[in-house]
Amino acid sequence: MSAAANSEPKERLATIALVASCIGIVLGPLGCVPGVVCGHIARRRIARSGGKGAGLTTAALIIGYVFLAAWTLLLTFFVLTIGMR
Repeated sequence: MSAAANSEPKERLATIALVASCIGIVLGPLGCVPGVVCGHIARRRIARSGGKGAGLTTAALIIGYVFLAAWTLLLTFFVLTIGMR
């Protein structure tokens, strides 16, 4: 039997969280928020089960929060800029 057959699969929700957070680059909060939510759920599942995917989950949360903050600052800037006209 190979080592791959004995290893636990990665938490699927961690991968979904990473993809959703990365899609947040284009879709803004519509991608970031689901990525962050899925990341927190995946992190809780991994902590309970001891499964794999903690690195993916951490990356998803970092990317999701960074892009969410960037989109928030960008939208705030545009609202303030348009409001000053």
